[in-house]
Amino acid sequence: MVGQDLSLYLGTKMKESMSYSVIKGGINNLTRQMALYYGKYNIKVNAICPGGVSDINHNKIFIKNYNRKVPLKKLAKNTEIASAILFLASDASSYMTGSMLMVDGGWTAI
Repeated sequence: MVGQDLSLYLGTKMKESMSYSVIKGGINNLTRQMALYYGKYNIKVNAICPGGVSDINHNKIFIKNYNRKVPLKKLAKNTEIASAILFLASDASSYMTGSMLMVDGGWTAI
């Protein structure tokens, strides 16, 4: 939904990736297009848009930069993303299609 915030990489050897943003945008539009096409077959198509997910291999400076910017002040746990997937797989989301479900600690609210 948004491009990369380059300030997250300050003080690290990590770099931005133009292809990452292109792929994210492509997945979002593919989700909407597939929802339009497959709706007539009662097939729902949605996407999870996670924020940063905790990983023991993350650069410590990157984590500090990320936590300072995201409203919930932390990376997501795998289980927090899995809960959103369970929601979309359940009857609770029976009238959802073509949606991008933000599970990003408020990142896109900024």
